Amino acid sequence: MKLGKAELPIPALCGCITGSDSKEMLKRMKKARKLGADCVELRIDWMEKKEGWEELVLWDFPKILTNRPTREGGKFEGSEEERVKILVRGIELGVNAVDIEASTPRPLLLEILKKAKEKEVSTILSFHDFDKTPSLAQLQKKVRELSKMGATYLKIVTMAKNPHDSIRILDLLVSNREVPLITFCMGEEGKVSRIGAALLGCPLVYTSVENQTAPGQIDLRVMREILLKLGIRK
Repeated sequence: MKLGKAELPIPALCGCITGSDSKEMLKRMKKARKLGADCVELRIDWMEKKEGWEELVLWDFPKILTNRPTREGGKFEGSEEERVKILVRGIELGVNAVDIEASTPRPLLLEILKKAKEKEVSTILSFHDFDKTPSLAQLQKKVRELSKMGATYLKIVTMAKNPHDSIRILDLLVSNREVPLITFCMGEEGKVSRIGAALLGCPLVYTSVENQTAPGQIDLRVMREILLKLGIRK
């Protein structure tokens, strides 16, 4: 897969990086690379002291910049304008990709998509349902809706309450081969979908590095071992 100007194997292992400040974030970024991550997701919203976050973007390793609001399970409590301003700055600095929530006010969402395209930065347009996994028909409708926005990748993540939810999300992945779709379920019941998605062609696999950024997220070291044993990674 392409992440900005970087080319990564499929499935690409993404280490989700959290920390209270830039020093802690950098330490965990280095750890993720050492453990075999292909890229990292910088969760800026987790930082209590945001001074120095721009230096993290300049670190020479493929990066996704995410600044998740509280309504989407993140920790950013400021205004949408403030939140998006950080993503815009990341684009200007040359980050490989930004994750932008589909729930972002449309003018701000369009601004991000436009600026990213101008700078050859990939965009991940994300939708989260923390309560349930909708029906397959509803999920297919969401794929069609998000596809119209022109993002590089679509990301649909739902909550699994039972094994059938994981099967449904994997069905969504398989039935949309022509769409650059990142999809899986959260929660303990959704762990199998994270592994299944990697087996079925999902381009990106999110993993934890010391802290889970979503329920049911699998540790980077463990996920890499699973994919190695299954012959998906070398």
